Amino acid sequence: MHRKAEQSPIWKDQNAWRVFQWILWNVDYETGIGTFGRNQIAKGTGLKNSTAYKVATRLHEKYQVLSLKSNNQFTEFRVLNWAKYQQGEIMVASTVNEKEHV
Repeated sequence: MHRKAEQSPIWKDQNAWRVFQWILWNVDYETGIGTFGRNQIAKGTGLKNSTAYKVATRLHEKYQVLSLKSNNQFTEFRVLNWAKYQQGEIMVASTVNEKEHV
């Protein structure tokens, strides 16, 4: 993930990178979908509520890595191309499993 991350324009946007990582860590593992409020994201990333919301919107509009569906209580975050972010974990898990069976 490290090498791919450095090639991403999100890497250079510190707040966007922080929020994106938090979202990746907190969405459902199988679907890449999570429901969060801006307060949760702010608390998890150490950003202000208003900044967390602006950054999430930027991840959707500018970087196009998320789709957002909002109401007055929370936002559903869907990580676009979720499988792409899981490949490394699958490869690591299969390597660990192979070593355990040897």
